[in-house]
Formats: sequence, structure tokens, C-alpha cells
Amino acid sequence: SVTRSSKTKAVAIRTYAAELGLLDSTENISVALGGRYSYRVIGQILFYFALRRKQPSLPALKPGRERKLSEELQTFWDQVRRFDYEALYGPDRLDDLIDVPAKAEEEFREIVDEFSKYDWNALRDDVLGSVFENLIPTREQELLGQYFTPAPVADLLLAFTLSTSADAVLDPACGSGTFLMRAYDYLNDFTDLPHEELLAKLWGFDISGFATELSAINLFRQNLSSFANFPRVLPGSFFDRRPGEIVSFPPAKKGGAQEKVSLPVPLFDAVVGNPPYLRSQKQDDLDPAYKKTLFDASIRAGIRALPKTDLFAFFVYHALPFLKKGGRLAFVTPVTWLTADYARPLQRLLFEELRPVAIVASSVESFFYSVAVNTVLLIAEKPEKDKVPARALKFVNLRKPLATLFPAGSSYWKTLETFAAVVEMASASVECDGYRINVLDGVAEREHVLAEAGTRNWSRWLRAPLSYAQVFAL
Repeated sequence: SVTRSSKTKAVAIRTYAAELGLLDSTENISVALGGRYSYRVIGQILFYFALRRKQPSLPALKPGRERKLSEELQTFWDQVRRFDYEALYGPDRLDDLIDVPAKAEEEFREIVDEFSKYDWNALRDDVLGSVFENLIPTREQELLGQYFTPAPVADLLLAFTLSTSADAVLDPACGSGTFLMRAYDYLNDFTDLPHEELLAKLWGFDISGFATELSAINLFRQNLSSFANFPRVLPGSFFDRRPGEIVSFPPAKKGGAQEKVSLPVPLFDAVVGNPPYLRSQKQDDLDPAYKKTLFDASIRAGIRALPKTDLFAFFVYHALPFLKKGGRLAFVTPVTWLTADYARPLQRLLFEELRPVAIVASSVESFFYSVAVNTVLLIAEKPEKDKVPARALKFVNLRKPLATLFPAGSSYWKTLETFAAVVEMASASVECDGYRINVLDGVAEREHVLAEAGTRNWSRWLRAPLSYAQVFAL
């Protein structure tokens, strides 16, 4: 029989899965969450051995058998938290949702025993970095509901949003850290900043402890020799964060435990990412309290969100106060918002509080091919001054794969930046072999959006040939 406690846990598991965006992306929630828990523990064990190379004061990882393994390991994880890495070793909701059977505990213990046989001091940093990079086999990623944004997609969005003078970049649903790592690569390519200063610019939040662990590890492996590895990655819901909120990090310094450093959550030059989506038919799975959190966020932003608003839209609304004036927001979004009723407030927002820069689609490939959701890229800017006239609205349709348009090489980032500049400077619609840009008059489109009762159909401008745009622009 099913007990009340098991029913309560089942509801809690489904609520958590909905918040993670897993309900639309994986069939077996239990397997996905169980797998995430397992890889999280494996990552913690692996990272402990790697970190002990640099911090020999950490005790040898030899968990006893007097208590459950999770309790035994926690004593070691607390030792690491004296230094840093709260994202890896802090508490996580999965700890309360997953029941670990005895057989699994024994397998975890075998992993510890196997790792103990290696001479970790003899392991080169590049080899260890490769181990971290390939921690989760590709074939396992879909099973875990862990979908990675392709790096070329992240790079294209970053080309529209980043500059070498950027002080702070935020991914509010950072997952495994793709956007943060690619931002690191961009800034590393264009500046001479040391590793520690690059990390100081990159912030990530994620509701999943598993995700923040992966993100912290991926940032850590950018320079395994550095002691001042200080990834500003925080587990927990983005909607519980506020600009100026004081958060504490232990500084990763040599010589033992340190007092925690308190830092305010800054305003950001760029808020970028691939926030979770949730189709309207799945929204009843959200916990009422979490729903209230989402709608409260929209109210604080001055927006009356409509029922069945997709989860990603609330990320846009809550991101507003985190953006500096002149800062930019760039998200991978579901294509449905271009026509859906719930997007009416979002369209108005893009002309009242933000300024649209571009909406980008591809006719030859999916931007997020691991999930059965068609996506577009949204780029918008928070104006430097109030009442700035609406800029032209650009609808870009890519007609070649990203890898073809922006081939890898020494000029990779320059090529991306040049393309972003072409889009932004386009004053009239244009097309070539690689792409088509339909340009709408921003002032006229703003008037339409603010005057009409329904959502403007913006999808047509992504599909439309230039002749359509010229004839039916109004």
C-alpha cells in the first residue's frame, strides 16, 4: 500500500522536477533524479581527492561504517566547506528526496576505495581536467534530464551581450555552466586578466545542487593549479535572490580555514542563459507556493503575468532588477512565446522597460536539439536612460549551421562579434546565403504592441521573405 508519507514525497519529487524543467524533457523522473544524485556524490568524491592535492590538511577520505554513508561523507564535506565550494558540498533538496539502498551505498564505498589507490599528486592537471569534463558520459545525459546548451549557441548570445569591460555576468539557471565557461573563454581571449579576476566576473545560480556542482567543477578546471579558485556559483532558486543581497563565500586561500567573505549580489552587465521551460499543460504540477513565488516576481517587476505563463518568462521578469542600465539580457527561449497569449505582457515589456535588440532563429538546425522544443534566441537591452525611443526590431533567420557561419579558429570570437554588429547596424532588411534579417520600425511596432489587446504574431517575421516584410510591414 502507498503511505501518506510516500504520497507526500511523490508530490515533493514532482514539484522539484517541475521547478527544474524536467517534466517536459525526460520520461522517467525517478531515474533522472536518482541519476543526478548518484553523479553528484561521485563528483563530490572525485573533487575531494583532487582538492586534497592542494590542501593536504584535508583528512584522507576513509568513511566509517557506523552510520549511513551520507552521514559519514558529510563530515569530510564539512572540512572542504571551510575553504570553499559550497555549491558542491552544501545541502541539497535531493538529499531529502532520494532513498539510497544498501547496494548503492556499497557501490559508492567501492568508488572511494578505488580512487584511494591512485597517486593523485602525480596526476597532471590536463588529465584531471579531462576527467572532470567527461564525468557524465554523453549517453547518460539525456537519461538524467541534463541537457547542455551547445557552446556555439551560448557563444552567439554572448557575442551580442558581452564586452571586454563587463564587470559581472549572471546565468540565473546555470546548469552545468556552459554560459559561464564560454564567457570565461571570451574574456580570457580578449583580456589579460588572471584566472581569479575572470572568475570574479562570473556568477551562477541554479535550483539544482547537482547542476551547481557541475558548474563549479567546470569553472574550477579552467585552472586547476590556482588556489584562489573562487567560483561564485550558488545553489538555490533565482527567485529567492535579490540584487544587493549579501552572500558569503569562504576564500580559497592556502593555509587552512578562513573567515568567510561577504559579498553583495551585484548588478550585472549581462544576464544570459537557457532557463527552464514548462508547457501550459504541465503547469498544474507546480506547487502553489512556488507558483506564488513566480507571480510575485512578476508583480515586483510591474508586470501582471497571465495564467499559463511559461516558466522562462518569469526569469525575464525577475532578471530586470539585476541588470545595470545599458546591460543586456540574452536567453534561449521556446518559440511559442512569439504567438502565445501569455506573451502579451512580455512583448510590452520589451518596449517599455527594455529595448529589443534581435530575435534569432535557424531554418537549418535546432538551437537546443536535445529537447523536443523549438527555440529562438532573445536579446534585449536595458536602456541607459528612461524614455529612449524604441530601436528597430531585428528578426534574424540563419540559413546555415552555426559551425559553418562561425568556424573554429583564432578569429572565432571576432567573427561572432562582427556578425552581431552587422545585425545591430542593419537599418533595412537584407539577406544573403548565410542569413536573412527582417527589420521592423521600432516606433511603429511599439505602437502596435501597446495598442493591441492580443499578442502580436512575431513568428511571421522570422519566416517571411523580404518581399513580405516590405509589403506587410504594418
